[in-house]
Amino acid sequence: MGAARLKTPTQNILSVAPETERAGLTARPRVERAMPPLLLVMAGGAIGAGLRFQISRIAFQLLGPGFPWGTLFVNLVGGLLMGVLVGALSGDPIGTAPLRVLLGAGVLGGFTTFSAFSLETFGMLQSGDHVMAVTYALSSVAGSVMLLIVGFYIGKLFS
Repeated sequence: MGAARLKTPTQNILSVAPETERAGLTARPRVERAMPPLLLVMAGGAIGAGLRFQISRIAFQLLGPGFPWGTLFVNLVGGLLMGVLVGALSGDPIGTAPLRVLLGAGVLGGFTTFSAFSLETFGMLQSGDHVMAVTYALSSVAGSVMLLIVGFYIGKLFS
């Protein structure tokens, strides 16, 4: 019997206990007993948000305000790292559940930022920089998805 799989990769990252129940296991992973999933997400989110803030500040200082390089960087790197995480942990969906929640929903959820991306794209559109807005939107979305796929296969090498 294969490992229980959830419907989507997002559910795999956000879920802690359901796969243990579907697999017929009653004991929850040790880390989950020690720290509830919400606290794992909150702790990881604080780390991810802090990293994003620092990277955005550094990018602004180095490259100036002309283009949101910091946000683009964190979203692309976040996509790559999410792929590595999902790929690396795909071999043990039950035992790695707390780690997936801490790193996936927490750290990487706080690290990447769709709301900042949306606001920056809207600002470009409002100021008439339509080509830059489209370039930024396409490079952010397509680049993040492509790097997530690359990261997934890199992560599979470690699973």
